[in-house]
Amino acid sequence: SIFMRLAPGDSMTWTYHIPANHMGGTFWYHPHLHHSTAAQAGGGAAGMIIVEDPKGSIPKYVEQMEEKILILTAMDFQLSASIERQGMGNF
Repeated sequence: SIFMRLAPGDSMTWTYHIPANHMGGTFWYHPHLHHSTAAQAGGGAAGMIIVEDPKGSIPKYVEQMEEKILILTAMDFQLSASIERQGMGNF
């Protein structure tokens, strides 16, 4: 739910069922709280989801390649400080 809120220190476990026919690839997740998505994702609340290709669906030489997982983020500390000064959050 885009309206769900968790207080600091609270936790929640989400389970996602990816359909078997979903295209493989690297995807990302981030919060969807209205009017806060940019501040939260820009503050680092995002991550990676890797959906594997079904066995035999890609060429063998590609399937056997070594994978390297790398996440790059850009943190906007000026935006975070501005949001905190306006009383819209504590980052």
